[in-house]
Amino acid sequence: MSKAASKNPFTFWKIDPEELKHQVENYDTLPFSKSSHKVSAGIFVGCGTLTAIAAYFGVLQSFSFIDAAIFVGLSWFIYEGKKWAIISAIVFWTLAKVQMIATGANAGTQVVFWFLFMKPLYMAYRVNKARGELTKPPEGTSSAA
Repeated sequence: MSKAASKNPFTFWKIDPEELKHQVENYDTLPFSKSSHKVSAGIFVGCGTLTAIAAYFGVLQSFSFIDAAIFVGLSWFIYEGKKWAIISAIVFWTLAKVQMIATGANAGTQVVFWFLFMKPLYMAYRVNKARGELTKPPEGTSSAA
C-alpha cells in the first residue's frame, strides 16, 4: 500500500503495516503529533472544549455541555489506550454526526468531519488491539504463576 493512500482520511481503514508496527513498538515514546491515541485524545479534548464554549455562548443548546463532558471524559481513556473508550468514541462520534444531519446541519460537512476523526480513532484502535495481542500469553499456557 502506498504511503499516500494510508494518509488519506477517506480511506481510514487502510493502514500501512509498517506504520502500525512503528506505532506499536514506539507506543510510549512517540511525540504527541505522531501517536494515534494521543492525537485522538487531543481531538476529543478540542471538540469538547469547542462544544462547551459554543454552548456557553448560546450557539449550541445547553444540553451540549453533556456532549462536551463525554468528549473530554472519553479523551482521558483514549489517551490511556483503552479499547472500549476508542470504540465508544467511534460510536459516539458517528451518532453525533447522524444527529447533526438529522437536525439540519450540512450533510457534506458532517461526513467530512466524520472521516477526519475516523482515521486517528481507527488507527488508535488497531494499535491498541495489536498491543493487546502482544501481551497475551501463548495458547496452552497459564498467565497465573
